Amino acid sequence: MSQFAEQKFLKKIDSCGKINQNRNGGVKMDKSCCFTGYRPHKFGFEFSEDNPQYVNLENKVIDAVFSLADEGCYKFYCGMAMGFDLLAAEAVVLLKKLYQKARIELVAVINFEKQSASFDEIWKKR
Repeated sequence: MSQFAEQKFLKKIDSCGKINQNRNGGVKMDKSCCFTGYRPHKFGFEFSEDNPQYVNLENKVIDAVFSLADEGCYKFYCGMAMGFDLLAAEAVVLLKKLYQKARIELVAVINFEKQSASFDEIWKKR
């Protein structure tokens, strides 16, 4: 997650809608979202924080994740593959960091035990 994106959404958190609550004051957990998408080589641009196209995509994904939370979606499933999957997972991690009052869940849906074995080191760290 680029520092610029995180700073932008630290400011945005103040203007986000109220979290849906049930009559007892607890958070409703009735919506979920699944992420999967292109791998880095399929995007048509360099998947790098130095690339304005990447930053634009990153900001759009973060906007979408925050909007989903505003609509009561707090559970996110992610395939955890290189590319879009991990970008979306990072957006959920940012959401979880900033929406501390809500119970945000990121569920890693991993296809097989050694899925990340072929990942480049930079993707393993993400």
